[in-house]
Amino acid sequence: MEAYAPYRRTMAIPDVWWQYAGDNPKAMAPMIRDAFKAADPNQPYFHIRTMDDRLIRRFLPTAVTMILLGVFASIRVGFRICVFAESPNTTSRRR
Repeated sequence: MEAYAPYRRTMAIPDVWWQYAGDNPKAMAPMIRDAFKAADPNQPYFHIRTMDDRLIRRFLPTAVTMILLGVFASIRVGFRICVFAESPNTTSRRR
């Protein structure tokens, strides 16, 4: 028996298993690997990570971009303040 599943549907929802680990989640990694091996030795398993690791990998690029944007925007605002602060003095000297 064969079944058809569109590629977009099969790739949109990956098979993920979440496990609450308590205080030390990295200590559960060997137990999780052993449980998967016992259930099906031929089934591949990968990306065993803590939720903190996943969140850091997800939001770190955005956080770095926002920090750089804030730094350069502050520099730009500071530059504009300096230019406008000197502007009245230079125009009053011309008169």
